[in-house]
Amino acid sequence: MSDNKRKKIALLTGIPEDVHGNAVIEGIRRQCEQYDYDLYIFAAMIHTESSMREYVIGEANIFNLVNYEEMDGVILDSVNLFYGLEGAILGRVRERLSRYPELPVVALELPVDGIPTIRNRNENILREMCRHMVLEHNRRKVALLTGYKGNEVAESRVKIFRDELERLGVEVPEEWISYGDFWYPGGRAFAEQIIKGEIERPDAVIAASDCMAIGLMEKLLEKGIRVPEDIAVMGFDGIFEGRFTSPTLSSFSANDAEMAADAVNELRKKMDPGMPVIPYEVDFSRMFFRGNSCGCVTDVNDMTKQINDVICLNSHNEVTKKSVENIRIGQLLETYVMERFTAAESVAECFRMIFEAVYLLNPYQNFCLCLNDGWMDTDARMTYGYSEQMRTVVAHSMVSDNWFFRQEQSYTFSAEDMMPSIYRSGEDPEIYIFVPVHFNEKSLGYVMLQRSIHKECHMTMVFRNWVRYVNNALEMIRDRERLKMLSLSDGFTGFLNRRGMSENLERMISEQEEGECMFFSVIDMDGLKKINDTYGHTEGDNAIRMIANAIRETVGPGEIVVRAGGDEFYLIGMGSYTEEYETHFTDVLQERLSRIWDASGKMYDVKASIGCVTGKVWNITDVERLLRMADARMYAMKTMHKEKKADS
Repeated sequence: MSDNKRKKIALLTGIPEDVHGNAVIEGIRRQCEQYDYDLYIFAAMIHTESSMREYVIGEANIFNLVNYEEMDGVILDSVNLFYGLEGAILGRVRERLSRYPELPVVALELPVDGIPTIRNRNENILREMCRHMVLEHNRRKVALLTGYKGNEVAESRVKIFRDELERLGVEVPEEWISYGDFWYPGGRAFAEQIIKGEIERPDAVIAASDCMAIGLMEKLLEKGIRVPEDIAVMGFDGIFEGRFTSPTLSSFSANDAEMAADAVNELRKKMDPGMPVIPYEVDFSRMFFRGNSCGCVTDVNDMTKQINDVICLNSHNEVTKKSVENIRIGQLLETYVMERFTAAESVAECFRMIFEAVYLLNPYQNFCLCLNDGWMDTDARMTYGYSEQMRTVVAHSMVSDNWFFRQEQSYTFSAEDMMPSIYRSGEDPEIYIFVPVHFNEKSLGYVMLQRSIHKECHMTMVFRNWVRYVNNALEMIRDRERLKMLSLSDGFTGFLNRRGMSENLERMISEQEEGECMFFSVIDMDGLKKINDTYGHTEGDNAIRMIANAIRETVGPGEIVVRAGGDEFYLIGMGSYTEEYETHFTDVLQERLSRIWDASGKMYDVKASIGCVTGKVWNITDVERLLRMADARMYAMKTMHKEKKADS
């Protein structure tokens, strides 16, 4: 556990911007606020059962970031994690948790072997659904649509529905109890049975999930069966999509916030034994959306609010604080931030674009983009976990002057810390949100967003899509840099080619400081033609590699190496070089080449002629002049080597 004495609760969840996710976060937040706990949210921003397997792998990687030694309690939102990657996501989480047997852990709604389950206390809501359909709309032939047969949640919901309907004098025959999958196909399948006359047509259907209710309605309406005139429909979950169906779907929200608060209370009993547990207050009146599908009149005010919150395009008003603190998806689209991100032609420009668009994630206190150290290595394919050292490359703050995006300001920290130490909680508890940055299954890093525990923490489509834009922009920059590297470098040795040399020389000249001069060394292999003729071109290539490896061991900070021809290389540096360094460099390079050749055991000699020169450079003309001088000195040494060999 860290030195910070404030207790920490970790929530592992998926698609946090949906109704369920936001309710869970709000329930946990309110209890953490009362208990003075920090809340750490690790979220995959996609449904983990998505068919986009590679993308899910990249999203689920965020759960590998959790340092359980830092946590005092853990909540698994198993509803959103249970089936991801055929159970592999939850399996990996369970495996890591098994190393911390004393750490209190609870699961929400769906049981996880060996972990206490916090149930959703939805019974009163489920009974109210039945009372509404029977007492307000006088529907007496009521069918029930639930989830997987044998699933504990599906079975419990249908049991409560059936019991309450019987209390109301409504019997439900077995043929009117349909098991689906909590998803759209389950509703469509039941509609098919009704349409084909395989079962008697009911006058109402109560569904245990909104997705099944929507699938049912779509199929009924497609075949000319009117909703609600012929069959009234009601769902359960309160998802946003139900507000925008035609007819609008009447639905009760699940009591997810209270369930999440119960989870915190259960953890508190183990984290702080003997301390008071505060009940969570629930307002059931706010949990019913009155739609047209059951026969009610749509709540226009609620409908307007949902449209405004989810898809409304509001012009950005720089004066109005509300518009700055509640960015809508329409505003996000109108900023053309995706186009700005992906148009960046360099890493530096990309980081600047990201920095300038962080305000779209408001409200927040601090933001940082943390990338794997070495994230630009396009040959690396990290798919599980993060690098030991993470690099903070962009930081933005609403509460301090910790703002930067320039590469020279970036810094590293241990991945075990999860975030830079400057963001550690101070006087008040905080919310820390971690979401993955990746391209398909390739891990690039993550975003950390810090918010106050004292404000509602609504996750939105803006946040999800903003991070998606970052994912794509970083991958495009990686590809561009890779293509640029290929165009500027020699594929055989990895050194610069002549084009790469030109670009780097311009930079070195422009960045030189007063008193600095440039060092040039021209290195040319001796006897390559004889090696090729005697031992073959494969051995000739091996000999060139030995030269390249010796140079690679000798190159200093800020120096560049160029493969100028088949067996000719340049080494160039800018700094406080002296003429004495020319002799030193030659001796060191020759010693390293001799050692590499000795270790190779080759029958042929691998030697090089080296010419060095140091001088002041003002422009490219000076570079050409000094290179000619170094080249002349190299040929002088080569002539000396030939004469010496002839004498022997």
